[in-house]
Amino acid sequence: MNEKPDWLDLPGLTRNAGMMNDTSRLHQTSNTLAAHLWLKARFRCAAPGRRNAWSRVIAIAALTVVLLGSAITPNRASADDRLVVFAAASMSRAMDEILQTYNTMHGARSVGVYAASGTLARQIENGADPALFISANVSWMQALIDNGHIDDADTSALSSNTLVLIAPSTGTASTAHLQPTVTPPDLTPRSAAYLSGHLKDGERLAMGNPDHSPVGYYARQAMKTLGLWSSIKDHIAGAQNASAAVTMVARGEAALGLVYRSDIQGLTSVTHIACVPDEAHDPIVYQIAPLKKQRSDKRVLKLLTFLMSSEAEAILTKNGFKLAP
Repeated sequence: MNEKPDWLDLPGLTRNAGMMNDTSRLHQTSNTLAAHLWLKARFRCAAPGRRNAWSRVIAIAALTVVLLGSAITPNRASADDRLVVFAAASMSRAMDEILQTYNTMHGARSVGVYAASGTLARQIENGADPALFISANVSWMQALIDNGHIDDADTSALSSNTLVLIAPSTGTASTAHLQPTVTPPDLTPRSAAYLSGHLKDGERLAMGNPDHSPVGYYARQAMKTLGLWSSIKDHIAGAQNASAAVTMVARGEAALGLVYRSDIQGLTSVTHIACVPDEAHDPIVYQIAPLKKQRSDKRVLKLLTFLMSSEAEAILTKNGFKLAP
């Protein structure tokens, strides 16, 4: 019988992917969990059958954890030795390369955690405490400023990006005849028939969810500006972020996709079909800032300085990003 374990409902025990709880929180959680198991087993000892023996074993083991845990002061050195960077999912490939370069140069331990900017901002609101936050949309950075997590004076523009329309490289019934050009054309208000013709018969267009994914926000804004929203709104396949949208197109799960240019850099599984004019949407600016709790840490400032350096800029450019406006 597959029932959810009781301890999954314990207060303070979270399962947020990508979040890194500090050592003291893990220590507190282990004590709470052990105490819970000990009490649960203690009351089961009176139950008939073979459960008595197992309950006593669990009780003894759990009580040992409680006693040992209360006598040991958590060692925070290993947790504090690592700097966590929360960055927009579209930056994952470039940021991994940048952080690896930085770690090699300085013997540091910095790691990236990637998701839609809105998802990361909500994680911070819920208690996550990364060293740096990189948002693909200024509104999510502003939200953290307004709520006191980041100082407005600490924000900097890191890079920029471009929206593109893509299709699977292998071709499907609706896109096989589309031929890539040396310079893909811009989408215009006259592209409505073009889009509608490739999204019939149940075909879908992959793009990020506009409510929490900046790439989806920019894509919707651009399509509305160009008068193309009505041609695609009933065919949208929502993705968590730009990278997920690219994957859907590459697998043939969507006939078209609206993604960042950086997300298709070096890929052969998708074809760049058209460009989205920059003037059709707000500027795509990636902002970076340290959290207030971390701004006095010299290691954080050292990492931030490297991320704003010419070395990091070269890696971003190589991965399809543009210089910040």
